[in-house]
Amino acid sequence: MLHKTLLILMLLPFALGMQAQDNNSMLVVRFAEENIEIDNSTRRFIDNKDISEEVFFSKIKKIQQKAIEDVIAREGYEIKGIKQQVSLLPSEFANLEKQQSIDKLSEDINRSFFQKILNVFNPGNPDWYMSSRFSSDKKDRISTTLQQQDSKYALFLHKFEVKRSLCGEAQLITHFSLLNDESEIVLGGQNIYYADMKNSMNKNVLNHLLETAFIDTFAIIFDKLK
Repeated sequence: MLHKTLLILMLLPFALGMQAQDNNSMLVVRFAEENIEIDNSTRRFIDNKDISEEVFFSKIKKIQQKAIEDVIAREGYEIKGIKQQVSLLPSEFANLEKQQSIDKLSEDINRSFFQKILNVFNPGNPDWYMSSRFSSDKKDRISTTLQQQDSKYALFLHKFEVKRSLCGEAQLITHFSLLNDESEIVLGGQNIYYADMKNSMNKNVLNHLLETAFIDTFAIIFDKLK
């Protein structure tokens, strides 16, 4: 009897760890095709590199997919995609509108008054972002899907923009929302990654910039969850 009790006590942390790992998953709803946008300067840039818009958009989607998988794996999460969430299609969330940024995961309350004053002078992202229209019906389906898949959060990637100035500086902008299993938006905003897209840049460097921009955005989101 004593041996059985000791064995159970030894295996209990392992079993709890496995259960926690099973619950540590996140649903991801990716960009709808029409919500990837580039400006005329970027069009001229990729045209000079003999890259068509179709190839460039395909590259963006492929690199975004790899980046979110890498970050989620690094953070100990399991990614769940369209096969597990057939009721949540990107095309349904393609109709976007301007919304105020929201961060219910912020630890801002723990920062000193002096830190808050200094932060006013730091460059930051705008206080708005492009978000889907989450109707009551869609919120119910999001909550139901998360509960069925035993996931705590759903990450919606709404829009991706590339805006390049004539001198080569570019903004790679990702708009996103993070909803919990009660279909409440707990984090929503846009992350801007600044890059230098010069005329002399080769294609491999361009891939690296896109990858870094997405990893930067996803890392910020997961940092908020810690």
